[in-house]
Amino acid sequence: MNLITLTNIARPPRPVTMHLPHASYCAASGKCACIKQEIATLVEDPSTGKRLPKRTTKLIPSTLRLMAGSTAGKLPEAVLQAPEVKAAITNKLVADVTPKVKTKTKVQAPSEAAKPETAAPEGAAPEAADPKAARRGRKSRK
Repeated sequence: MNLITLTNIARPPRPVTMHLPHASYCAASGKCACIKQEIATLVEDPSTGKRLPKRTTKLIPSTLRLMAGSTAGKLPEAVLQAPEVKAAITNKLVADVTPKVKTKTKVQAPSEAAKPETAAPEGAAPEAADPKAARRGRKSRK
């Protein structure tokens, strides 16, 4: 799992609060970060007319709050999937300041067979090898 760092860059400086909905954030991260809250309500039984308590569990999405100028590090990359985080980045309220890891790549020199022929044919002017050089040498006369 990749970790990211977000910084509040809102101008004028103000706190930014972003909801992390279950459908996007929890699904992308692979684990639920929602708060489970039990709600007790009274339900009327139609056959007896009595009111009976009923308990249901409700998922409350977590939130990410960045105070003015603050930085939150070590956040899961799934945070970027939340619609409010995407909107905050687009509106330049929040910036992803995760340090980019540079990887070294080997550059191989092209083989002699792959190099294009740039030598001028025998007896030709040196400009014949590079047509752009011939154009650079000319000056427009008006």
